[in-house]
Amino acid sequence: MKLDKTTSLAALVAACAALAAVISLREPSEPAELAQPVGDSRTVARTPTSTGPQLSSEALPAHEQAMLAEIQRNFAPEEMERVFSPQTFDERRQMTFGPFDHLADAARRYDRDWASFVDGLGLNASDARFVRNAWIEARALDTELSFAFGDDSHEDSAIFAAKDEAEDRLYSRLSQVLTPGQMTAFFEHREQLITDALASMQADVDQMIADGHYGIISAAADKDLPTVQAYLASGADPNRFTVDGNSAMREAARDNSAEILRALIAAGGDVNLPNHEGRSALIDAAHYGSVDAARVLLDAGADPNHRRDPNNPLTVALNVAARNEHTETVRVLLGAGADASGIAGEHALASAIGFGDNEMERMLIEAGAPTDGRRVDESRIFISLGRRLGLVD
Repeated sequence: MKLDKTTSLAALVAACAALAAVISLREPSEPAELAQPVGDSRTVARTPTSTGPQLSSEALPAHEQAMLAEIQRNFAPEEMERVFSPQTFDERRQMTFGPFDHLADAARRYDRDWASFVDGLGLNASDARFVRNAWIEARALDTELSFAFGDDSHEDSAIFAAKDEAEDRLYSRLSQVLTPGQMTAFFEHREQLITDALASMQADVDQMIADGHYGIISAAADKDLPTVQAYLASGADPNRFTVDGNSAMREAARDNSAEILRALIAAGGDVNLPNHEGRSALIDAAHYGSVDAARVLLDAGADPNHRRDPNNPLTVALNVAARNEHTETVRVLLGAGADASGIAGEHALASAIGFGDNEMERMLIEAGAPTDGRRVDESRIFISLGRRLGLVD
């Protein structure tokens, strides 16, 4: 597979950003320990300030006093509202990318790719600083324009025109301090960087093909049922994993692609086959709240009590769905026989209480989740304390 230079340059920044985004979203973390008291995840004590909600500890019962003291050791007062009102799963997903600082990114790229070259031109400090600033400003604008592709905010022709204008302006500014010979060297260095980047991209593409990221897995990620069916008809393996543990089954489970899952299962897809980390398609469906996918997997025989980590009973789909506030997925799992009687049920119930999800709480209690476990008690105390502080409705 050979890449056209013009096409590759237009897509380079956007492709790298998209790849990083997929990686960050696609591998959710799992709890590493069986149980952690509230606040134990923060090990660095913070110094209380005068801001934030105030409540005399003398007005609290002893058990709430103890919890408030623990929270105050780990969180500054201005963080209290976030502690008692955590983001929902959808809110976390929307904030995954966060703000992108184009200037800071351009500065890093300059220091990596251009600083040594410009130093070798023998410029005085003022001219070198001028070149650096001009390059960073131009590249930051170019990156910002690249991000505009596909968001329907501007016509592609307008974006290309703006990118060309920014490039021309950069060369015009550089010509103010660089001699013709230095400008020629500048262009040669730029061409070498482009050649190196294209070679690296080609190597990455070749590696992804070898690892199975393309083909049926890519089609499943794109929710492209006809292409998935075509690959299966030509003999593609529905159970194939990439070296990093991805598969068409997992892509379909995460994206709630029920029809693709049915096609994969009909072609021999194993609904209980875990990857090298022990992660099953059902656990992925539970994490992302993919209700339809969970139903398909369970109807096909997926084990609702499969543990990603055999030694950690919390790494089951029920607890994963509950801690991400996926009420309907919890309902489907319980209906398929997910065990709520043990520590996973206790933690799931604590999550429901913490979210104020009365429906999930009722379902879990009816399914046998322990109501007197330490984690459940802590969650009830925690919410009571939040109400007293005025941070929980």
